[in-house]
Amino acid sequence: MKLDQNISILKIARDLLVLMGVARLTNDLSEPGTNPPMRDAQTTTETGLFDSSDEEPEQTNDFPQLPSTVVSEIAGIPLFSGTPYTDVFSKINGLESTREFSDDISALTSVLLRIDDQQFFDFCMQQTYFPGSTSELKDLFEKLGIYNNYTFIRDLAKLVEVHESRERHRQYFEKIRDSCQSSPSDSLGLPRSNNITVESYVKYYSMRVITINDLTSQEILFPQNLSISWWGFWKDAGWHLFGFSSELPSRFFRFIHLLCNFSIKSSIQNKESKINNLKIIFAGLRNADMRGALLRRVKYIQKLRCLRIFGLTGIIPLHFPNPEKILDISIQSYDSIDLRGDNSNWLLKHQSLEILTLNFGNSLLIAEEFTPLKQLEHLKQLIIVCDKGKGNFNTAGCIIVSNPEAQPLADGDQMRSLTLKELKCLKYLSLTTCSLDLLNVQEVPSLSSIDMTKCKITSLALQKMPGSCELRLNESEFYSIAIHNVTGPMSLVVSNSSFDLLSLRSIDNMKCLILKKCTFKSINMQKDQHIDKFYISNCDLSKDSSGWKVLVALRSLKALVVYDCKGVLALPYEISEMGNLKALILDLRNCESISVEKFSPGSEEHGDDISLNESFRFPKTLNSCELFIKDDHIQSIPAKWFENCDLSHLRLVINEVEYEVAEDCQTIRRK
Repeated sequence: MKLDQNISILKIARDLLVLMGVARLTNDLSEPGTNPPMRDAQTTTETGLFDSSDEEPEQTNDFPQLPSTVVSEIAGIPLFSGTPYTDVFSKINGLESTREFSDDISALTSVLLRIDDQQFFDFCMQQTYFPGSTSELKDLFEKLGIYNNYTFIRDLAKLVEVHESRERHRQYFEKIRDSCQSSPSDSLGLPRSNNITVESYVKYYSMRVITINDLTSQEILFPQNLSISWWGFWKDAGWHLFGFSSELPSRFFRFIHLLCNFSIKSSIQNKESKINNLKIIFAGLRNADMRGALLRRVKYIQKLRCLRIFGLTGIIPLHFPNPEKILDISIQSYDSIDLRGDNSNWLLKHQSLEILTLNFGNSLLIAEEFTPLKQLEHLKQLIIVCDKGKGNFNTAGCIIVSNPEAQPLADGDQMRSLTLKELKCLKYLSLTTCSLDLLNVQEVPSLSSIDMTKCKITSLALQKMPGSCELRLNESEFYSIAIHNVTGPMSLVVSNSSFDLLSLRSIDNMKCLILKKCTFKSINMQKDQHIDKFYISNCDLSKDSSGWKVLVALRSLKALVVYDCKGVLALPYEISEMGNLKALILDLRNCESISVEKFSPGSEEHGDDISLNESFRFPKTLNSCELFIKDDHIQSIPAKWFENCDLSHLRLVINEVEYEVAEDCQTIRRK
């Protein structure tokens, strides 16, 4: 069916918009996956994210320094006398045997255990040599005298799961990228930064941080049916019985996890420079290692374009030196997101921001209002997602979702309406699982796409929209949907949703109106609405005939599709009055007989079914007609209904079989 094809195309486009705009990650980068261990990928990216020949050259900025006392203590160890502290691992790696230097290496490991985690990460980050594979890591552990087979396997298994998770994300974003290439973003109304963002995700997850090349031999000593938590018992108790601590080996693996978060290859020498020149960062603030490393380096990162913040609590702590260069910000929290005060000021510093995503799961989004967003003159996408439960806005502009552990808002605190007005550059708006009494969108000239999924909104109003816009409502509940004074071309797609009233007024150019699997009571249109295509499928028209009454207002309609709907008991006479209709798909399988009925009161033609049958004619502009009727009714279709059509160009299909009308319009026969 052409209807299903059109709806499928629109659905794919909608899903693509949501996937690229939101880009929500299902796994924290610091949390391992669950699939079986995987081997090395064939393709390895050697450079940092966004590296290409047309990019700005990398800059060597400052980076966190180790305390001078630590540097002096390491320099005082005889083995490393005269050796820069950045070459310590290189020095050890070059030794064929460390037996004669055991005291010196023991002194080094004592220093590495004594410094705090972030200082240890700084030390590793700044080394000119760091293992590029797990076999090299094992060799380094042996030379440092800290290798233990069991703890190595335990930490390695966690690292393998992280690599598996990264591989899944790489495949996920590659699919999106391929879809982008087959469907250019311009045709979907997306900002250019979307293509940059999706490609950056692919590069980010394609990075093989460290090569895992000795897992097979280790699996022999790590039975598959023993959980990592069982080995954790030995970390806390068993190993200490034998005088062995796993703290230092685990620190090395935590450092590699940190490199995974930054997507930096472990073997390169200029890691700090790579971080300084990153253009995308996934800032998992709940991860203490990542949070600490970011806070120590945030003032040196000058080329950032895309920032993903996970696990935000309280004030946003990341103050980059060039906020005006950041194009895409996503904030995710399972607690509260407070966009007042300091956080509001932080957000408004990003004057070039094109995409803003607010994603929260269990609690609260707080803002004074959304009007300050008008100061973000380049904002093109605003995405609000409530992952769990129904989101409710309060008087401070906040969204609160159902959370059994949270105190409910008093009625007086709940915001009854939200207005988005005069956001000049906003191109994409998305709401997921939100609840409002009134959502009013008006005078947003660049808005080209609105997505609402699983929302409950009493009244939705779209007004004074001069630009081209596509409104997609999916799995949502409305009392009224009002679209008034829209001068630019627009489309409305409502699927798996319910509404009492759809009001269309002063629509200069609606390309397409699609209602799929919807329940509704009334559709109200002014006369002579300029709508090109009207599709209704899998809807119930038995409760109210307004679905047919609106046809009188659609004299300019070019395509009408009514398929698999309840309550279609006769052929609408109004079809004969459509002077521009070119394509018709009509499902009359629920009709007891082939008859014509007039649904629009006050029309010139009146009379019983017989007189209407006699006067009904398909419009002369019709060149494609597809009917679905009961097989025994095929011979009941009057051939004279088609006498005004150009029979030489008419395509007539009945129950998916092609027919033709005789030139004298007396018979209809199969081709």
